[in-house]
Amino acid sequence: LMRFRDEAEFRRVGLHPTGPYGHWIANLEKWADGFDMGVISYEGWLTAEDIITAAEEYASNQGGETEFTVQMVPEIRSRLGLE
Repeated sequence: LMRFRDEAEFRRVGLHPTGPYGHWIANLEKWADGFDMGVISYEGWLTAEDIITAAEEYASNQGGETEFTVQMVPEIRSRLGLE
């Protein structure tokens, strides 16, 4: 998500299922299916839906930050051990 959120194509088509980023959500959901109730991290209950919501926020705001992404993306990164 963080790699493509600023790309012009993402800003143009967003997360449309047939667009170039549609597979990203499908892959994320498939990956999350391997976890109990879709919970990826029990430290703060991170779910695939949290990440998808952040992606949708970026898509609807042309890749820019929203109140949700400012608050949640650092949490998501931390819960995934990326911070």
